[in-house]
Amino acid sequence: MIICSCTQSKYLVKSSSELTSLDFRTNVLNYIPVSDQDMRSSVVLDSTCSLIAARKLSKAGRYLDNIKTGKSDYYLARTLYDISGDNYKGAAVSLRGIKDGDYPVLKQLLGIDLKYELARQNGRTFFNDILDDYQKLVDKYPDNKLLKDIVLVRIRYIRYGY
Repeated sequence: MIICSCTQSKYLVKSSSELTSLDFRTNVLNYIPVSDQDMRSSVVLDSTCSLIAARKLSKAGRYLDNIKTGKSDYYLARTLYDISGDNYKGAAVSLRGIKDGDYPVLKQLLGIDLKYELARQNGRTFFNDILDDYQKLVDKYPDNKLLKDIVLVRIRYIRYGY
């Protein structure tokens, strides 16, 4: 039920259960899947995504500034907030704060997404290494159909622009 986005952002955060009903063959959006369990177990993550979904980015930023817990859920929420505001450098810094072993699939997906966005901002036009990283991620989790669907959309976007 959680959709984190802002008007200009090209990334949308949705709970995994919402994404299972999407037809990815016609999808053109870059979804970031947050598991329902992660949303239920973290007030910080749930609150941040709710504020972003309501397009209250400044309120989400103030909320995150006031709590600064130093825990992985905080850093994930901060990463999602920064991505929603197209602050990819800030998101990359926040992503590094997520402890190894916490949110492993999502952390790797976001890391590749941020690598692409930062390379694109720096004027790169060839992204074969990033395409390889996406493929390696899918290969690492072969039973994760949702991840595969999401990554295929990203690969299609990088290769063909849609």
